[in-house]
Amino acid sequence: MVKKISVGELAEIILEDGKELLSPLEIWIKAQKSERKEIKEKVKIMKKGQSPVYSIAARIYDDLKKPNSVFHQPFKGIRKFCLAKYK
Repeated sequence: MVKKISVGELAEIILEDGKELLSPLEIWIKAQKSERKEIKEKVKIMKKGQSPVYSIAARIYDDLKKPNSVFHQPFKGIRKFCLAKYK
């Protein structure tokens, strides 16, 4: 059985795999190319929605409001993110 993941977990996994700054669009593109089963399943579900890129962005921005966010935006105004543990 494939583990179900959230949009935030999808972004986290993609950022962890690349260890680089990515925009929500770049995260989505890499997610669509991923061979990981849980990512493929989430992509399939998200494709049924209207705006997967905005869903990813919204989840990241919402998480950034938390003091212990897993995401980090090194440059304000530039929509590129990494994991907080790599800042």
